[in-house]
Amino acid sequence: MQTCIVGQWVDSTTCTGTDVCANGSTQNGSTACGLNSEGVYAQDCISGAWVDNTTCTGTDVCTNGDSQVGTLACGFNNGGMLLEDCTSGAWVEGTTCSIPDQVSVCANGACTTSIGSLGRTLNVTTANLNNTGYNVAVVDPGASVSFAISGNVVANNTSCPGCITQFYARMNGVFGLCLGSTVGGYSFNKSATFTAPADPGIYFINHNSGWQLNCGTSTSGSTALSSYTIATLIVRDPSITYSSLGRTVTMSSINMNSSGTDSAAVSQGSSVGYSIAGDVVDSNTSCPGCFTQFYARINGVFGLCLGNGTGNWSFNEITTFTAPAETGIYFVNPASGWAWGCGTSTSASTNMGTSTMGYLFVHP
Repeated sequence: MQTCIVGQWVDSTTCTGTDVCANGSTQNGSTACGLNSEGVYAQDCISGAWVDNTTCTGTDVCTNGDSQVGTLACGFNNGGMLLEDCTSGAWVEGTTCSIPDQVSVCANGACTTSIGSLGRTLNVTTANLNNTGYNVAVVDPGASVSFAISGNVVANNTSCPGCITQFYARMNGVFGLCLGSTVGGYSFNKSATFTAPADPGIYFINHNSGWQLNCGTSTSGSTALSSYTIATLIVRDPSITYSSLGRTVTMSSINMNSSGTDSAAVSQGSSVGYSIAGDVVDSNTSCPGCFTQFYARINGVFGLCLGNGTGNWSFNEITTFTAPAETGIYFVNPASGWAWGCGTSTSASTNMGTSTMGYLFVHP
């Protein structure tokens, strides 16, 4: 702007420009952004005006209050993952596992499991796996396994009350048993025989449901343990050996609570007998002259020394212990050490492995 002074135009200090910024410059704006509105959008100076761009100053990686499955193993047989909680925009390890810590073992097969699905409630009242009288069993790979289940379905009339609805008991990829296909409620008493998986491991029978005209033949189902799991099948490794400290232990017989097998179902806090026989062979590859001990243990419950010596030996040991107070499945696992004599520790792995020496099912 110019002012006429003494007949001459002279620049004044007043500018007609209205731009508020220098083109090409940037600054932080005031529009909130980010997963938790913790940041603001940056602004670019375009044609002299500040314009929000797509760059956010927020650095949060999650929305507060959300949760996700983490990477730390937890739960029964370490088959689950510890959940992570989003706190202050960051994932923090929580205290909740994605699966239960233990399997529900039904006393004499009398299960009480209620599962809501598709506007109906599936009530399982009995589950008998492989004629054990319980909803748990241990078998060899490829064995023929029987399964019986009874209960009822209640129609709650909350979702498609006129639809034909199916409920199933399935072991993923192994077998599927239709419990019923109808409109409304009904009772069921079903049985099936299937072939156990070829690979040693722990397999769960879980429920499934659908809306079709009739029962399907799919065996697809959840492989995870949950509070709604109907039954649990353990496929043992038929050749039980344990190699440690340059020695190999081979078990020739295991008798859990006079069952004649490596597994037994007992009540909480009851007295349990356990015997085991086998051989230790020294390969002379690690401290061949050292006194070596091998043990059979349920972690925190009992420890049985299978021998203390150098070289090779045979063992035939027996013990009695008190069953845990908490219901579930417990594994007898091996341990070893170098010492002058047998120790009294009961520390051992709580997970099933190829060297597991026994299976204890504790029911109410």
